[in-house]
Amino acid sequence: MHVIVDVAGGRNSRELITGSTVAHQIIAPHQCSQLDLDTLIELQQQLQSIRDLNPEIKAYCYQSMATNNPVLREKERAEFLDFVKKFKELVPLNSVAHYRKVYRDVMKEGKSVLESSNENAKYEVLSLLEEVFKSC
Repeated sequence: MHVIVDVAGGRNSRELITGSTVAHQIIAPHQCSQLDLDTLIELQQQLQSIRDLNPEIKAYCYQSMATNNPVLREKERAEFLDFVKKFKELVPLNSVAHYRKVYRDVMKEGKSVLESSNENAKYEVLSLLEEVFKSC
């Protein structure tokens, strides 16, 4: 059985600390923007404290809202990976979520992307699930 809990990221929240004491994994989604990536500093500090209580927890960084522009895609990914490698507490995931309107559309419909007709978005979500849950 898997339980997924979405908590506020980028700040020291009670929900993050509480959930992390029993979690097997943390997935921290981040855009490739300086403001978003700067929150990794605090997350790494939190992970060091969390590991005092839960030394086996795995922590991953997931690139979200990546560009769809094929000219910029590789450069943006390289910048993201270069930044994340500075944080030894976090492992970057190979899976990437690109900026897609369908992610907003399904929320207002109360659905999952997997229930949509957008094959690219479905592939992204299934890739993430496969990568994360194969390590369990």
